[in-house]
Amino acid sequence: MVKGVTFYDELTPRDLPSNELFEICYPHGACQFIFPNERFYGNIREGLIIGEFKSLTGVNHILNHSNISKAYEDNCFPMICRYQASKRPSVDNYFIQGQKARSRELISNAESITIIGVQCSHEIDEHLWGPLAEAGAFIVYVEPGEQGQDRFRSWANGVGKVENNDFTILPKSFHDAFNDILRFNELS
Repeated sequence: MVKGVTFYDELTPRDLPSNELFEICYPHGACQFIFPNERFYGNIREGLIIGEFKSLTGVNHILNHSNISKAYEDNCFPMICRYQASKRPSVDNYFIQGQKARSRELISNAESITIIGVQCSHEIDEHLWGPLAEAGAFIVYVEPGEQGQDRFRSWANGVGKVENNDFTILPKSFHDAFNDILRFNELS
């Protein structure tokens, strides 16, 4: 589930027990979430959830690859931040603001945080690295490259985190670190 998304998949049961759900948070948005520019219509059975956009109902989610061109033709905006220093969204939208707020909440309440495939860009991603600096969670940083490891270690030490007490670095790829990630997060 993703907070702020109105609909995912018409085949997903609405009454899944909480132990069968997990939340994915997108603090920079994602290209599969769209903001309709105006009223537009489509076919739910084909996987494109459409309708009149109302600011309190959530963004729509493209479910089928074949509907990407439909979203483009209907002038829908992707709800994703550009990959640049400011990370500003294409459309300043409550969805991305809500996802940033939710990421702060999730970070502050976590017992363990695993960071995979993310460079330590604390200067430009303060909305992530600020809460991570304040988090009491144990952080597992998965990074095969020495330069990335050094950058993370420098940030962690700079915010008062102690290696092997507050964080650890797994100098591996995600594939090679998978069992370690399970162990650190007490997952099976």
